[in-house]
Amino acid sequence: MHCPACKNALTKIIITNVQILACEYGCGGLWFSQSQVKMLENLKPGLGMPLLKIKRADGIKVYRRVEHICPYCKTTLLFRHFFSKELDTEVNQCAKCGGFWFDVAGFSK
Repeated sequence: MHCPACKNALTKIIITNVQILACEYGCGGLWFSQSQVKMLENLKPGLGMPLLKIKRADGIKVYRRVEHICPYCKTTLLFRHFFSKELDTEVNQCAKCGGFWFDVAGFSK
């Protein structure tokens, strides 16, 4: 799969037995299936911190107001919304497969 934001190839990363796709050496974004997000929600706080340290390429700019195509479905546009009431963090989600695209730059704030 390729990054919906910068088109870089996504790399598999495993965090506490959960496989995630990351845009390493690209924009640093993260792709999660809906089931992966649920698994991560059950982890102890702090175990997901390595996800915020994905290696990014210099000079990559991600335009947040641009609609991106789902890297899994390849046809559905991702829609932007707040991930939860508790977190003031916007994510992109696919209405078809339920996958999530996290812009790590925005998520780490």
